Amino acid sequence: MFQESTTRPDDVALIMYTSGTTGAPKGVVLLQKNIVAAVCGQTNGVGIIGHTDTYIGYLPLAHILELDAELTALCCGCR
Repeated sequence: MFQESTTRPDDVALIMYTSGTTGAPKGVVLLQKNIVAAVCGQTNGVGIIGHTDTYIGYLPLAHILELDAELTALCCGCR
C-alpha cells in the first residue's frame, strides 16, 4: 500500500523565512534531520499528550513554533 520513502536525513524539508527584524528577510533551510530532531525533542519533553487529546493551533503556520507544535501533536497521536 505504501511505498518506502526515499527521503534522506540531509534532504531539504522546507525553507522558513525570517521576519527580517535585523535586516532583510532571509530563507533558512531546514533539513529532514532538523525537523525529526525537533519533533523527537518535543515528544520526549512533552509526554503528557496522546490520542485522546486535541491540539488547537493559534500561531500562523509560517511560525516555526507552530510547525513544531503541530508536528509534535500529530506524532503523539493528537487530533
